[in-house]
Order: sequence, then C-alpha cells, then structure tokens
Amino acid sequence: MRWALLALILIAGGSSMAAAGQGGEVSPDQAIARAVAFLAKEVPAWPSQNRCYSCHNNGDAFRALHLAAEAAGDHVPAVPTKSLTDTAAWLRKPDGWKDNGGEEEFSDKRLANVQFAVALAQLERAHGAKANQEARPLLAAAQLVVEQQGENGSWPIDAAGSVGSPVTYGTPLATVMARAVLHQADPKRFQEAIANADRWLAAFRPQRVFDAATLLLWLTDPAAPAASTDDAKLHRDLQLAECVKMIRQGQSEDGGWGPFATSAPEPFDTALVLLALQRLGPDGYRVAVAPAAANAGEPAPKVEAAQDWAQMIECGRNYLTATQYDDGSWPETTRPAGGESYAQRMSTTAWATMALIETR
Repeated sequence: MRWALLALILIAGGSSMAAAGQGGEVSPDQAIARAVAFLAKEVPAWPSQNRCYSCHNNGDAFRALHLAAEAAGDHVPAVPTKSLTDTAAWLRKPDGWKDNGGEEEFSDKRLANVQFAVALAQLERAHGAKANQEARPLLAAAQLVVEQQGENGSWPIDAAGSVGSPVTYGTPLATVMARAVLHQADPKRFQEAIANADRWLAAFRPQRVFDAATLLLWLTDPAAPAASTDDAKLHRDLQLAECVKMIRQGQSEDGGWGPFATSAPEPFDTALVLLALQRLGPDGYRVAVAPAAANAGEPAPKVEAAQDWAQMIECGRNYLTATQYDDGSWPETTRPAGGESYAQRMSTTAWATMALIETR
C-alpha cells in the first residue's frame, strides 16, 4: 500500500525532480539557505496543489522549515511566515488528521499520525502549551499515537527487520519519535506506554548504522529513563558503546554514512547520524569510546575524543553540502538505493536540513 502511494507521488512530483541538478561548491550555511528557499516553496505548495496534507511536506519538511525559522538570524535566513501558517494551523487540529484529503487507499494513517505529532510537538516546544491541559492539541495527538503502539512496546511501521527510509521511518525510529511525543504530551498519563517503549528499546540490538543512530537518539534523550541498577547502567553503557563503535566504523571516505557499515553513503542516513552525534556531544562520545575499545581488546583511541567527535561531524556536514542539488533539495534516500520519489526527496531534504542546522 505504501509503495503504491510513493509511486503516485513520484508521478505528481516528477517535473520538479527532473529540473534538479548537482554542481558547484557551497558552504554549509549556503546549503542551509538553499534548502530553506526550497522548503519555503514546497511545504505550502503540496496542500494547495493536491488538496491534502502529507507527512512528507506537512510533517517532516514543515518540521525542518519551522526549525529554520526558530534559528533564523544566526547564519540561517528568515523563513516567510506564509510558508508556515497554513500547515501550523492544520497541525493544531489533530481530530482532523484522519481527513487530510489524501486518497484513503494510499494513506498510512498510523505512520502519518506519528510524523504529524512530531511536527506538532516541535510547534508546542517553540510556542508553548495551552494553560488548559485538556485542550492541548498535542494531548489529542498523543492519544492518536498511543493507540497504535504494538503489544511489544514498539510502533511497528514496517516489516520486522526492514531498514527505515525518510518517509517510512521504520519501527525503531518510529518508536523513538513516538515515545518522545508521549513524554512531552504527558509523562504521567502515558507512563505505561512510555515504559513499554523503553523496555523494547533497551532490548533492541542494532545490526546496522541506521539502527545505531536511531538507538543513540533514545539513549541520549534527556527524557530517557535513568538506569536504576548497576546492571542496568552497565547494559546502557554497552549499548552506547556499541552504537558509537558502529557509527565510527561506518563513516565513508567522503564523510557520509549509509544504512550499513559497508553501504554507500546516503543523505538521510548521514543526517540521522549527525543528529545523534550532536545530541551525544563530545563528553558522551568520550565515555562511549573507552568501553568500546576495551571490549575489543584495543588500546584507547589516540585521537582526542572531542577532536574525533568534531571531525566526524564536520566530515558528515561536508558530505551533505557536496551532495545537495542546485535547487536546494537532496537526492532522495530510497530502499533499495537509486529510486525516484518526490515524497522521499522531500523528507530526505528535511532531515538533511535539520542536521545542518543542529550541527552548526
């Protein structure tokens, strides 16, 4: 069903994709400026032209554009207010998300609810919540999200074992994002659902770079539960070390990351890793590297942890800058690689933009 939707979106967005081309060296700040200009045009265009609100334009891409608006002034260009107002107003009415105007047979409401809720959560963090707790839009959105949690505590968006994409997220990333929404909405009301998600994530073993970056986002979340016992702390430290080791081994010569350590780099995977490394910080990186080296029977890394961490991020940023199209978008990350999809291009561009802004 989802791939049929992406095929339909490809037809709708084919003309804009054909016009894009790569070329020319730009700085990361210039890449951000080009991306903002692209998103400011595309985010409001989708509902206007297609009479529906999509998770790629009005979820992920809106989130990136809104982040840029919040960061405007610090080497980030101003975002036209009109590019945000319509989507923001629609996001603040979760009861209407089910009637987003899309073709029902091509719509994955479960996935869309997570992506729209994440965008709404960002709006609330920036502009504050309503004084009346029960009237908060995010509370209604969180209720939609929690109803789709699986019995094992995860949000099973894709088939087990599949690698998530910018549009489909995949189960691990959807679980991390959904859990964060519930915690922001009301950690007490959704206490049981959050605890179930935490148990699933604590037992999750990353098998690829994509998984490692996703799990690292949870491990470094300030709202993640603290280890209550020595054994739990040891397990958490080992998870952290395993994720960082996989990320260190997976960076390509041109600075990017792919879904697997041996995969060619992709913009989406690179952006996800950069966001995880940024949240980890140099101190967290230093802590993670030490046990990873010790468990492997290797000497401690010779490069200073802070320098190593910063260099990884700089190389990742350079990869994103080098792979951006002239129109401000990025080549879509698809599974398998090399496909064409307007939806995937929009979401890939959103994640790449957020990564460049967050790691400035």
